[in-house]
Amino acid sequence: MIMKTRIFTLGMVLFLSVNTFSQGNGMKELEKVKDYVKKKVYQQNDIKNFQSTVKWRWDTIIFYDTLNNVYGRLIRSFNQNGLQSDIVEQRFNNSAWDELRKTEFYYYPNNLIFEIYNLYWNNIEWVYSDKVEHVYDSLNRLLVQTNYTFDGVVFNYTSKVSYTYLSNSKITLYEYWDSNIMDWVGSSRITETYDNNNLIEQINEFYDEVENQWKYSGKLSITYNNNQPQQAYYYSWNDSLNDWENIYFYDVYYSPANDTIILLLKINQDGNWVNNIKEIYTYIQNFNNSYTLFYWDNSISDWIPIKRELNSEINGQYETIEQTWDNSLSNWLNFGRTSYEVNGYGNTVWGMFELWENNNWKPYQHVTSYPSHYYSTIPIYENSELYDNINTNWDYYKFQAHFIQQTITYTENNFLKTFEIYPNPAHEFIFLTSNDNINHLSIYTLDGKLIYQSIPNSTELKVNIQDFENSMYIMKISVKDEIKYIKFIKQ
Repeated sequence: MIMKTRIFTLGMVLFLSVNTFSQGNGMKELEKVKDYVKKKVYQQNDIKNFQSTVKWRWDTIIFYDTLNNVYGRLIRSFNQNGLQSDIVEQRFNNSAWDELRKTEFYYYPNNLIFEIYNLYWNNIEWVYSDKVEHVYDSLNRLLVQTNYTFDGVVFNYTSKVSYTYLSNSKITLYEYWDSNIMDWVGSSRITETYDNNNLIEQINEFYDEVENQWKYSGKLSITYNNNQPQQAYYYSWNDSLNDWENIYFYDVYYSPANDTIILLLKINQDGNWVNNIKEIYTYIQNFNNSYTLFYWDNSISDWIPIKRELNSEINGQYETIEQTWDNSLSNWLNFGRTSYEVNGYGNTVWGMFELWENNNWKPYQHVTSYPSHYYSTIPIYENSELYDNINTNWDYYKFQAHFIQQTITYTENNFLKTFEIYPNPAHEFIFLTSNDNINHLSIYTLDGKLIYQSIPNSTELKVNIQDFENSMYIMKISVKDEIKYIKFIKQ
């Protein structure tokens, strides 16, 4: 399992080899490689799975400064279908709450997001700032995302992202609105090609407005072994050669026995492949895992540690400690710590951030507006899933979250049409078959207790339920990045 929370990424490593990553989109593509590899190899959730028959939603998050004074809060409301309708951001000022910003959400009848409006408070009323509009196809796939800004009278186009879905590929087109010609102008384009749901190639292009044509900029190719990523190559387009030039690649090593991923980055220097960066992800169980980053020192022909993350969990108390390597001491030194508590329903109820100073942990203001890998996500979990739509510009030390309960109604519309479970009811065994690989399976009692989980990564699974008590159960199934629920009976 690789955590969605703060991971040291190549953005942090840029200082090590600036020239290596000067090819524009290269860094972004390497990030995509890493995210894709981790997603393909690890199918577990970040934290323990708890309640599945009841949904919990945060409705208030209160933030505190380093003196434990109330600093600000987010208030979240929901519509009659249980979907979030708005999030209001308020700042505490002299014993009163001042309005700051608000985000409003609007939906299609099928509950897909239609429009998102951002507003700000001008001390009298709410004023529109911008909005995002979504259009989907008949399969509920996103076709167009259009961004607007508000000029005080009307909303005006700013940018647009369009998606074209083919049998084994997807094309993403980025455009901006040119008010001089009153039309959309292409800026960049990405073509992704898949084989058996595995990304095997991604080609990046940009639009040359001088020559009035699309031009290559970069290409990513991924090879697989037993459906697991093995190598990822990044190419830059060389105009003088009129051909692709391989500038760096990742070797991916996965050890199922040790539950470890090793990502080894090599760069092309004068036609020779040389080591550059190594990243090691090790999973133990639940949230207990580690991440270590190394760079290659040519002077000693060896890997030198840079930073690492140590993640642990005991009875719902989660902790991430970030450390830096001190060469002079040949030892790891504490740097930062994130602590938070997840209750028995998989909800984050509080969290805080600290820095190591003078041999002690001290309150640290979490800088949300700083574009860094540190604390890039507020670790708010709902029902064991990370809620990642929080976007404040506050610097805070601690937060507390309050949750409300929503009841889930399971219908056949929630089930995978390409999925089969039999027999149901069952006595000794349940068999599962799917058109696509079953990534993760969890079984819960009706009161939300997790009693079984598996990571089959196959299209067929046999589950022994002989020790289950006679009752009804909820099965949570992850297939093709989708999570579905099925009820079954043991008798």
